Amino acid sequence: MPDIDTIIANAEAWTDEAFPEWEALYRISDPNIEWVRANEAFPASDGYTLWKESGPNVHDITQGNVGNSWLLASISSIAEDPQRIKDMFGQHTLNDAGIYTVNLFSLGVPVTVVIDDFIPINNGVTEWVDSLIPPTEDKELWPVLLQKAFAKLSGTYKSIKNEMNPVKSVEALTGAPGSYTVHASTCVRNLYRSLEKADQNQSIMTAMSFTKANDLVMYQNYTILKVFSLPDGQ
Repeated sequence: MPDIDTIIANAEAWTDEAFPEWEALYRISDPNIEWVRANEAFPASDGYTLWKESGPNVHDITQGNVGNSWLLASISSIAEDPQRIKDMFGQHTLNDAGIYTVNLFSLGVPVTVVIDDFIPINNGVTEWVDSLIPPTEDKELWPVLLQKAFAKLSGTYKSIKNEMNPVKSVEALTGAPGSYTVHASTCVRNLYRSLEKADQNQSIMTAMSFTKANDLVMYQNYTILKVFSLPDGQ
């Protein structure tokens, strides 16, 4: 691992040779994609930060154009407790060197992923490529950098597209074992009790839809923030 503190102190732009641009997307070069440094495209002088003083929150995540809700729903659920996101980052402010460490897990084993802040944009405009997460409305860059670290851990950005199982992302982001329940395999009462217990334990919860019922988007993952009973007992 590079000497992170020295690189940041020297404030010289650092490039991650272990995760080059051609490899980061699809292991091919794309002339329509330009790679820029986040601290240049979204400078602190324009109000951008890693996160605001209030910290990360569940509303910071915006989905791009391709199906990666399995990852985004998990990140959003984790962000219900801002400290859980902060603990993932080795640095809590943006730096001129553009180097960051993110604490993730591979098969339950802690892994510190080192990334630079190069991000891909289309044709010189900020149109987010495929499954990329944009900066938040409050000009926070932590979602952009967290997804890049996750992509590096997974191999490429392409490898985190169209996955169906959010349990994998929860385990990689937190190191905690995950589980899931298929609605059709259990009764509503038992399902509610399971969700209620998970909520009381402050567990990370997501749900995936397999139909378009009740205006849900098919094959979309959702973040569950609270479980409660309606006045009629439902």
